[in-house]
Amino acid sequence: MSRYHSYLNNAVKIINGYKIGSPLSIQLKDFFSKDKKIGSKDRKAISGLCYHYFRCSHLLKKQTISIEEAIVQSVWICSSQPSDFLNTLAPEWNDYVQTSIREKLQRLGLDSVDLFEYSNLISDTLDKEAFAFSLYMQASVFLRIRPQKYDNVVRALESSKIDFTIIDNQSIE
Repeated sequence: MSRYHSYLNNAVKIINGYKIGSPLSIQLKDFFSKDKKIGSKDRKAISGLCYHYFRCSHLLKKQTISIEEAIVQSVWICSSQPSDFLNTLAPEWNDYVQTSIREKLQRLGLDSVDLFEYSNLISDTLDKEAFAFSLYMQASVFLRIRPQKYDNVVRALESSKIDFTIIDNQSIE
């Protein structure tokens, strides 16, 4: 069994044990504090699976699929780059991971109208579909850099092979 199957099993445990009313972040922290042998990279991966699932749960509840399948589908919907997780558990989807969310929903037979449960509460001046699509994408992280640290930060990002965009001499996205 690969580590990705282990990630999936742990994510299912967390989702099944989720108590409404308490933030997911706190429940994740409690789950990981009980199992000390899960490393930081594993915690990050398992947490990501849970967040993807809850991000797409409204959309996927119209299907009659297992939680495991829903997690894999939600990872595929929310991802924009191929991943080892998808390559292991759904290699046929990894080929289409760079397509738009609209195309992914069409492949699954889902309607973009169902993207956001509370779209009826959004103002008519806002593009509801664009807003709903934005909820399924990871937001960018911006770094503000002190002038004397700029070169060090850029070198560290390059050596870590992290994609970034230079906005100006004090900001990186």
